[in-house]
Amino acid sequence: MTTKLDKLIQQQEKLKAAIAKEKKKTLNQKRKEDTRKKILIGAVIVSEMTKDPQLEERVNQLLSDSLVRDDDRRLFDLPILEDSTEQLEN
Repeated sequence: MTTKLDKLIQQQEKLKAAIAKEKKKTLNQKRKEDTRKKILIGAVIVSEMTKDPQLEERVNQLLSDSLVRDDDRRLFDLPILEDSTEQLEN
């Protein structure tokens, strides 16, 4: 026979699970929205770069200054840094 306390504990556990599920759902939605924003920003910048050589040069300089991982630099056809963090780790 379950007591009132046991029933309340069961309800509490169900609520904890429901809260955790909703938090995960909200976090996943925010992550999807953030990814979509990045894709759209990137698409706009790439489109504008084809029209404005100065913007293209500035974006390429920002990428060169900001990207340090070898794989990231290869993706944008940037020279690999001699003192990259990947080389330091190996």
